[in-house]
Amino acid sequence: MPADGSTAPPVPGRAVIPFAALTPGACDVVAETAEAAMEVFAAWHIPLPKQERLRQAIGLLRKVAAAGSWGASQADLAQVAAALSVGGDFILIAQCLRGEPVVAISEEIHTALGSGLAAVSRVGGYDVQSQYWFGMLLARAGLRPRVPRAGERRPDFIVAADTIDFGIEHKRPQSARSAPDALDTAAGQLRDYGAKHRTPGVIVMNLSDALGVQHLAGTPLRTPSVERQLVSKLFQAQADSLDRRAQTYRRSNKYDRIVGLICYARALLWVEQPVGLVPIFTAWVVTYIMERGCYGLVQDSVRRLFRSLKSTIEEFGDGPVRQLPKRG
Repeated sequence: MPADGSTAPPVPGRAVIPFAALTPGACDVVAETAEAAMEVFAAWHIPLPKQERLRQAIGLLRKVAAAGSWGASQADLAQVAAALSVGGDFILIAQCLRGEPVVAISEEIHTALGSGLAAVSRVGGYDVQSQYWFGMLLARAGLRPRVPRAGERRPDFIVAADTIDFGIEHKRPQSARSAPDALDTAAGQLRDYGAKHRTPGVIVMNLSDALGVQHLAGTPLRTPSVERQLVSKLFQAQADSLDRRAQTYRRSNKYDRIVGLICYARALLWVEQPVGLVPIFTAWVVTYIMERGCYGLVQDSVRRLFRSLKSTIEEFGDGPVRQLPKRG
């Protein structure tokens, strides 16, 4: 209970996210859990009327449950996919908010929630939500992410591993062409902050938009393994290209203290099963250690950090629908 005696909002959805085999009727449970998440955000100074994106997602999920159907067209499936992504992501984010509200976090989540559900499909419309979904992963991995103080060029998060503070910068480039520039910008931010605070840097690249996997959101897949393998090959090629750029960059010293690169992509796929269409979240992830940036550090610490993050991304991206363990 908070120090002022008020009742803390309940932790939403311990047994809901991820879902095992979600049916249209079960969307009522998702909507109810997302409403509990809204109360958490309200306690973090984001008024309920300002949470438009989540409110619209809940409304659509209620309609799906009432109709007992995902819809009749690819456009319907794409809308439901956006609602499930928004609902699922913000439930998980709300589960990780603890203690007194942090102004910087509240302001950024406020920005992500303020635009409507339709903004998710626009270029850049998912950026802040994506950033805080990754922050949720850091918390789930036991890394206790912190947000640096405003007023200087800074990374998105700071985490500690084996008593070493690492800066983590998350980018979601809008296309394959813009990905190298986003990578360079992240390296520059981490260098500038690390020079003052002595923090090695980790770059995280969400390549979902760069790969175009959002275009799968309205397409039922009869051979999902084939599509996954195709995306995997494209993803690996793009991630390898970014790793080569980081490893060979010599125009400045911005990569000198970057210890590694994490690339991932996520998509909600509609998979044909005997029971009908089932929405499945899928993640692709690869990590790279950069020896140049690890000079003077214990590489085992970096490897443990990366193993923890990779397994957590896979847990919440590729096998999303099983009951979460309850915490004492």
